[in-house]
Amino acid sequence: MVDVNGLSVVCPAQVIEHLADDERAVQLLEHRYSGRNGKEFLDTELQNVPKLPHRTRRLLVQAAIGADSVPERTVARALKAKGFHVESNFIIGLYRWDIVLPKERIAVGIDGYEFHIDKKPFVRDRWKNNDAVLRGWLTLRYSGMCVTHHPSYVIEQIATARKPNLSSAWHSFVGRWHRLWNTITHFDPWDAPPVH
Repeated sequence: MVDVNGLSVVCPAQVIEHLADDERAVQLLEHRYSGRNGKEFLDTELQNVPKLPHRTRRLLVQAAIGADSVPERTVARALKAKGFHVESNFIIGLYRWDIVLPKERIAVGIDGYEFHIDKKPFVRDRWKNNDAVLRGWLTLRYSGMCVTHHPSYVIEQIATARKPNLSSAWHSFVGRWHRLWNTITHFDPWDAPPVH
């Protein structure tokens, strides 16, 4: 607690102790400490906090601090739940990665279609990927749609990336299981019923 102009002020990391719902508390943390400066912002705010309660520390470990989007948060949280140390908005070389498992040297990019329709991000991401690979990182890329509709496939592929089970469903041709292929229909005039 800090005194500002005669008022006692607490940071959101202290407020969550008073929220009964863990999920809501984690969402508050992720919202407040999102983006590339989220972790540094949290660390700065906690400098004036002598000790956090056990529950708050547990919720901070669960939260995807620094993640930019809902799909990134979904993947980061799930990997943390599997016991991985996860960093969001992590710099490798000159580039930022959405999610990184530092111990395993796995870098994950989760992209939205709208963001990558522009030519500059498209080109930059190819160089970013090559740079990480040449620095010894295993890189994996997913769309936000993949995370939204097939989170278990994405999470398991990342979790097993260093020792992949190539007989797993997510290692079969994506067109056999991905929702995108099941929702797109193509009109072929040769398949149309005859007109009488």
